[in-house]
Amino acid sequence: MIITTDTKGKASKIVSEIFKDNDATLSLKFSRLESGNNVYLFRYPVLFQISQEGDGTIIENEQLDIFAAGKSIAEAKSELSYQFDHTYKRLNELKDAQLSPKLLLAKEYFNFIIKAVSNK
Repeated sequence: MIITTDTKGKASKIVSEIFKDNDATLSLKFSRLESGNNVYLFRYPVLFQISQEGDGTIIENEQLDIFAAGKSIAEAKSELSYQFDHTYKRLNELKDAQLSPKLLLAKEYFNFIIKAVSNK
């Protein structure tokens, strides 16, 4: 990443290198998510992987066991907000004994990363 400034002193970032390695991935970083009437504030920014699949976009987080797809990035982000809200509520409605080990870890991770939930 190269940081440059224009004649007015405004800084901007320019990507200086593109990774073509299979282990490299693009990501989105959120410090909060909004869905419906809820705003989820995170303790620290949470990364979501983003990838192109055909003509669409997929956003996912393996630790939370959620993914969202859309025809555009904006549509995928909207679906991600819905999936995040739905999954968080559903996992917390269920008792730990009702969840598989993988879903129990996802529930614990949801509850760890979320600092607060508030209404819009």
